Formats: sequence, structure tokens, C-alpha cells
Amino acid sequence: MGRYVIGRREPARGLDLSGLNLQQQAVVAHPPGGQRLVIAGPGSGKTRTLTYRVANLIAMGVPPERLLLLTFTNRAAREMLERVEQLVPEDAWRVHGGTFHSVGNRLLRRHAAAIGYQPDFTILDRGDAEEQVGAAILDLGIDTRKRRFPRKKVVLNLFSACINQELSLQEAIFQKAPQFQALLQPLQDVAQRYVERKRAANQLDFDDLLVGWSLLADPPPEANEALRAASAEVCGLYREVLVDEYQDVNAIQGRIADGMASVHGGLTVVGDDCQSIYRFRGADDQNILAFEARHPEAERFYLTINYRSRPEILAVANQSITHNPKRFIKDLEPVRESNGMRPWLSPLRDRRMQATFVAERILDLRDEGIPLNEIAVLYRAHHHATELQVELTRRGIPFMVRSGLRFFEQAHIKDVLSFLRVLHNRRDELSFHRALMTFDAIGPATIRRVFERVHERLTAGADPLAEFEQPVWGNLVGARGAKSWQAVVKLFGQLVRLDDTKVTEMIWAILDSPYADHVRYSYSNPQARLEDLQQLADYAANFDGLHQFLAELALLDTFQAEEVVESEEPDEKVSLSSIHQAKGLEWSRVFVLCMNDGLFPMATALREPGGEEEERRLFYVATTRAKDELYLTYTEIREGRRMRQDLLAVSRFIRELQGVKNSQNQPLLDRVEVVFNTDPGLEAPKETKALEGD
Repeated sequence: MGRYVIGRREPARGLDLSGLNLQQQAVVAHPPGGQRLVIAGPGSGKTRTLTYRVANLIAMGVPPERLLLLTFTNRAAREMLERVEQLVPEDAWRVHGGTFHSVGNRLLRRHAAAIGYQPDFTILDRGDAEEQVGAAILDLGIDTRKRRFPRKKVVLNLFSACINQELSLQEAIFQKAPQFQALLQPLQDVAQRYVERKRAANQLDFDDLLVGWSLLADPPPEANEALRAASAEVCGLYREVLVDEYQDVNAIQGRIADGMASVHGGLTVVGDDCQSIYRFRGADDQNILAFEARHPEAERFYLTINYRSRPEILAVANQSITHNPKRFIKDLEPVRESNGMRPWLSPLRDRRMQATFVAERILDLRDEGIPLNEIAVLYRAHHHATELQVELTRRGIPFMVRSGLRFFEQAHIKDVLSFLRVLHNRRDELSFHRALMTFDAIGPATIRRVFERVHERLTAGADPLAEFEQPVWGNLVGARGAKSWQAVVKLFGQLVRLDDTKVTEMIWAILDSPYADHVRYSYSNPQARLEDLQQLADYAANFDGLHQFLAELALLDTFQAEEVVESEEPDEKVSLSSIHQAKGLEWSRVFVLCMNDGLFPMATALREPGGEEEERRLFYVATTRAKDELYLTYTEIREGRRMRQDLLAVSRFIRELQGVKNSQNQPLLDRVEVVFNTDPGLEAPKETKALEGD
């Protein structure tokens, strides 16, 4: 009887590298083994280079199953491996690739016993992990109704920061949530109980996948024999480890990557320190900046040839990032020729004028034949685009918000609007319920009792909000909620005394109430949400009264504007995005809003060590999203509290560019004054751009 043997064919030899530039070829053709640090600038063909590197390692004789490719999304891993398959069709399917979490899961299934788990462990999704945290809090008898305690989602985020940044809980609280310092001991108890519950149920959360893998990749000195044996096997699996977007790895991921290459020594990391912008997620740029200190024999490669942007755009990016002292020095080199247009810098009076300008310019670009899906508006914080979202909706310009919910759909915005809706309509039960649920020790049953009396008093012709201080209302709440009810009485007392035109003051009264503490204990990013609400207060100053303000917001979702844009494709939309969400993407025309000190860079970031440098990296990322045209705008005034007008300074990132010339001996930015032309018959001066107005 014959035999048919399935075995590995000889790998393809002599992979054709002629489609790569010399910088890319140097990375791809480097022999296996050793450590390589590849500094890959934006638009430099990083993914193509990494794909060819994997394929060429196979062509040079490295068994595909001995290659490990680590990315930050499974989609990125799939796309790269699909490209590898086009280059070496017979071998690519055996390459191991995926995210840190997915690869960690596969390895732990084989070696679960070494870390004290069964191989059939369950992976908790985010919701289930939060429920386990909640159960741990209940197990410990912590009454969150009597004592203000962070929500389970916030607690889980703190535990996650401890793991990903390798911090103690005390350090994590000090750095990320100092308002919880008095709760250190109960939070430590919750952390311990959370671990116990997971282990008893043979459960791991996403962060545990990294913890378990790190024990295998880099076992502690006190590791037992079983763990050391498993570690030796795991670390010997791969001859070559390749890590994409290395500037975004956190402390534990960096340690895992080093450990996985500790036996055979083959380690290639690809990233750009100038695009390290995810510190809030735990990313640590020291992983890439100190790579050569950890691997003294590592070779450094540069990918600086940029295929994306025009020279004028790259000149701005190159000059800006020179003000960051700790970086790998490089200049992006343009392949594309100049289109003769320098990036615009346009000062506008306020955010309404900024929104009008951007909307008008988008329509002009559409008339010039630029598809809407080739246009993006980027911003540092979500609330910077509030007025623009309203303006685009009014004009019927379709847009998508890449950075999450639209501004007015966010939970904290809806909370504050619920207070205002109760003022406007005392019979609005849903808003009444939402507003009171933000107070401690006031639950649904209490709110139903209170609203029943609200309805009775309205039927009797009285104003129930003006009567809240009467004892009968407090009796409905009971002793447990007495303190919170006093806060309700105080807040609504202030609100009903305000004139209907004082919408901004109403919002500030809510922000000065215990609602601000509700935000601090309910969300992991309380400062950003409070800033959103401050912007909501500023925005409200544009309206004559509460009725007009609420009516405008109610109409936003159903606004039927005159059709001013005829899209050839039904899904053609302008992209609105935070800069963080825009990384890795590109558009032909890009607007960057609110280039003011305190807004971009953000004031809160400037108070943190290394904050200014990270904000400048964000500006670098924003500018390098643009392929053909870049528009930078800033506003000159802001409507402050109690109708005060605050003068705003232009961003330091703009000031740093002043006085610098490009290769054509021109200023880097073209300062373009925007004139709002109310008479279309008048011609605007040639050095200005005129916008028609009402």
C-alpha cells in the first residue's frame, strides 16, 4: 500500500522586492535573527513593508509556523496575512498572527495549568467583568447607596490600568482618579475579591490574558518548576517575532514581546514615536524610545519616504515635531509634487463663525468635485465640534461621527438636558426620572412617589418645583435619601428663580450642584465630560431662551433642510473625528478645529508630565492625515460664564511655525482671512476668502 505524505514544500526563493523603495528593501531583506527597530513615518508604506518582511522571512527559509505577527486589531492581522498569502500562497496560512489578547488566549489554552487555571476557562467580556466587580462589591457588604462609591465600570477601569501599566492600585488611583484616594482600602478589598471570584469560576477577563501570557513569557524569580517549563516551551516557539504599531504597546505588552524573543532573538518592532498618542489607554512611548537600551545590538531602520501628503503639508508636520526634544530625529520626504497650496490658517471670531466657514468650504469643495467622503474635520475634544454638528445638520450636509456618539446623544449631555426639560415642562415624567436618578439614595420607587405628587400639584394649579422645600416632599423621600433631597431642593430652587433667558446660568447651576460629583464617580473620563458640559453652557448663550434652546436640539435629529448636496453615493458623508480616532486614516481635505492654547493643546494635558509633547504628537498626526489640502482654524473669543467674553490665544503649535519658511522660501502657513459677505454683489479683496451670509 502506498503512502501520501503531506509536508512543507520548499519555500519560494528570491522574492521580488523591486516594488519597494530602498528604505523598505533594507528592512525586508535583512537576514533573520537579531533585533530591528523600524521607525516608520506616516504614509511611508509601513504595512506593505511589514507584509513583505513576513513573506521574505518565509522565502529565506524560516518556517511559517515559527513566525509570530502581533498587531492591535485582528482585522489588521488578517489583512496583512492575506497580503502575505498573495506573495507566498502555499505557506502564509501557517503564520501565527493576531492581537496580543487573541494570541495570549491561544497560548494559555495549552498552558493554563501552569498559571493555575483549567484549559476550558471562560473569557469574560466587558459587561460580564463589570458584573463580577459588582458582585465582589456586594460580597464585601459595601453599601454604595449610603456611601458614594465609584461605579463598577470605573472600578474595573482602575484595575485594568494597574495591569496594563503595571502600577499598584495606589499609584493608579493617584494618577488617574485622585478623588478615590480615601477609598484605597475598600478598593483593594474589591480587587482581591474580584480575583477570587474569577479563579473560583475558572474565568479570565481580557487583562488576565495578558497577565497569564506575561507569566509564560517572563516568569518571576519565584516561579515554580511547572511555570518555568511552560515558559521555556512558549518562548522557544517562534524564531521571529514582529510587532506592528510598537509605539502603542503598554508596559506589559512590551515585556511580553521581549520575552517571546528571548530564546531565538529574532525581534522586529515597527512604529513611530512621533505618533505615540494613546497614553490615556496605557501606551508608553518609553517602550520604543528605550528599545535600543534594552537591546544594545539592535539595528535601526527608517521609513521616511511619504507617499500620502503634498510637500507643503509635510513641511508643517516636520517643523512642528522638532519642538519635541525626546524623539528619533527624522524628516518626512514627499514623493508627491506640490499643488501650490500651503495649509490655510484662518482666524474666526467664535465657534459659530468657525462652523459656518467649515460648512461653506465643504460645499465649495463638493462643487469642485471632491467627494464628501474625502473630507474630514478633526478635533482634539468631542465638544469642539458641537456648533459644527448643528451647522452641518441645518444645511443638510451628511456627516458621520467617527469618535462615537454625536455630541447631544452622550449620557452626561442628556442628563443635564433632562433638568432643563423638567423646568420647561413640569409634566415630563421621563426627564424628571432621569434627573433625579443622578442623586444618591434616590431610586425609581421614590421617584414614582414624588412624581405622583408633582402631578397632583400641577392638577391643582400649583408649581410643584417651587414647593419642594415643604416637609411633605421630604417625607416622600424618607430618611435614607434626606441628604440628597436637600440637594434637589437647593438645585431646583436656584433653577426656578432664574429667568427663562438665563439658560447658560441654569447649566452652570447644575454643574455647581452634586451632579458634578455624580460625573466624577460614574465615568472614567470625568474631566472631559465636565468640559463637554461647560461647552454646552457656552453654546446655550447663542439662544434667546430655554424654549428656543430645547426646540433647536429636538429638531436636530429630524431636521429637514433644503437639499444642498447631491451625493452620487448614498453613503457619501463628511467624517467628523477626534484625532485619536483618525490615526491610520487619510483624506484628501482635512480641517483641524480650535487651534487655541488651552483647547489644542488641552489645558489639562499641559499640567501633566510629558503632556505638551503628546499634544504636539497629536498635532503631527492630525496634519499628516491630509493628502492634498489642510485647513487650520482658531477662534478669537469664547462666550464665558455669566456672558463674559474670553479672549483666546492662538495655539503654541501655530506660533512655533511662524517665521519659518518652506523650501520655496514661503511661510509654512497661508493666513487666510475669512470675510462674511452679506452682499453677494460686493467682491471680496483678493487676499481674503468671502463667504455669503444671510
